Amino acid sequence: MDKSLLVDVGRRLLASLASDGVGVEAALWGCDVGERWLLWIAPNKFANGHSFYLTLAKTLTKHRGSIGRLETSGARLVESYNPIIMELKKFGRVRPDSPILLESKRVGGFSRTRAFSFRSGDG
Repeated sequence: MDKSLLVDVGRRLLASLASDGVGVEAALWGCDVGERWLLWIAPNKFANGHSFYLTLAKTLTKHRGSIGRLETSGARLVESYNPIIMELKKFGRVRPDSPILLESKRVGGFSRTRAFSFRSGDG
């Protein structure tokens, strides 16, 4: 999968979430064991996982034309205290237009040989 395409889809989703009132602390694309890319999202705040996924589904439906064919199953909710998110903070603020490749780096106790962050901090 073309990483620039993933970053572009992720940016459009985060912009759409922001327009729907959902702030995001960090976002990370990671490739799981089955070679499937998942967008890990750490929202600033949410009531519970169910409410976040419901909001995500509504946003994906509402902004389908600009986001593309990303489904809720292509995203994973991550709490801000997750070791991966805590570790991403060590990289400082990651601007959406300047992703950080995490290939061959150990992040938050996980070996992420195929992952990259495109949103972290205030960005």
